[in-house]
Amino acid sequence: MLDVVEHDPRTRAPIRLNGVYERDEAGQAAYLSELLEVFETEGVDSAFVFLFAQPGYPHRPDGDPQDDLDRAGLGIVKYLDGRRGGPTPTWSGNPRPPSRRWRGATGGDRPRVRRPRRGAGPRPGGPPPTVRLAAPAVRAEGAAASRLGAAMTSTDGSRPPAPTRLRMPAPVLAALACPVCGAGLAAEGGGLACGAGHRFDVAKEGYAGLLTGHRPATTGDTKEMVRARQEFQEAGHYAPLAERLAALAARHAPADGIVADAGAGTGYYLRAVLDALPEAAGLALDVSKFALRRAARAHPRAGAAACDTWRGLPLRPASTALLLNVFAPRQPAEFHRVLAASGALVVVTPTARHLAELVTALDLVTVDARKEERLEEGLADHFSRAHREELEVVLRLAPDQARALVAMGPSARHLDAGGLDARLAALPDPVEVTASFALSVHRPR
Repeated sequence: MLDVVEHDPRTRAPIRLNGVYERDEAGQAAYLSELLEVFETEGVDSAFVFLFAQPGYPHRPDGDPQDDLDRAGLGIVKYLDGRRGGPTPTWSGNPRPPSRRWRGATGGDRPRVRRPRRGAGPRPGGPPPTVRLAAPAVRAEGAAASRLGAAMTSTDGSRPPAPTRLRMPAPVLAALACPVCGAGLAAEGGGLACGAGHRFDVAKEGYAGLLTGHRPATTGDTKEMVRARQEFQEAGHYAPLAERLAALAARHAPADGIVADAGAGTGYYLRAVLDALPEAAGLALDVSKFALRRAARAHPRAGAAACDTWRGLPLRPASTALLLNVFAPRQPAEFHRVLAASGALVVVTPTARHLAELVTALDLVTVDARKEERLEEGLADHFSRAHREELEVVLRLAPDQARALVAMGPSARHLDAGGLDARLAALPDPVEVTASFALSVHRPR
């Protein structure tokens, strides 16, 4: 228990605390919530929170604080010493108040614990169910603080750095703007705030939540779409596009400065561009929390933020050297506002030939035949095109890869799963598919 409990030398039973401590229930709740959310994101079938109650560490609120062993306990239920409580008269435990234990840490959403199916083992091809101990949640006061600090020192005698959730390079943080009033943002109290007092949370995965509370025009990619996209991208199928995008960025953008990706998804393309621009820092912008959880870890020189592109980008005017827009919505006036005069906008769209073999066989959503024309019309008032090229790649996909390709795109929202299975089964193995892209570079007017 972090050396904060005195034990009987003969029986090793806990006797009392060796100082005055305050249990940090919000910290413990946040820790448990993070674990459960990570398990769910990674597809863990079940999770068990340990410990439920600890009779050896009873709650004694009325006497000496050092006799209240519950302050050092791991349990998420208080064990009452010599008293009854809880949902039944014979029960000696009390759940910690939800308003303190969960809502304060998760904004009101109690994490879901998946219970293992009877007789079920690990999901085929997935990780085994995970068991994790809850961390001790104590905060020391007075002289006890030094003893607890000493117990938490690293082996070389140095104190570990203070934890921070925000994954944001300093230049990117300096370029951020409040989405409400446009003022600059700075780290404050575990989140971000502007001078006008607008405050924003930082998610446990490290991205900044810069949505304004208005319902976004779209909910963004679902968890299943993001998982499929991650699997497909990391398998290298769209690596030629990432490489070509990075080459265009290196040719048309400054070597340093901010690279912002509007509609970044998992951050896959932003990562490739930052690898080609070793002095630049990046910002992944997306409305999907499932995508942002991955984008926040996409590159050590990149941060991520939740935003609704239709309501504006949380960036200061002329703060961005390069703006990426890959298969994502566009706001030309807003893109022009945040780009420096010497900056560049790189847009990637599918051509009418994109995935043509699957569009017919699986009845997928088709690409608008006037997409290129509409792109130019939409950008004309604010940008002039400096370059355009097309890239086509022939993919040879196994059935599960073809399924992932469908699941990560807009067709995933419209197809019946049963009908898709039947159509996929009728495809050759492997199936040849043409990926066709248009890449264009635009300069601010």
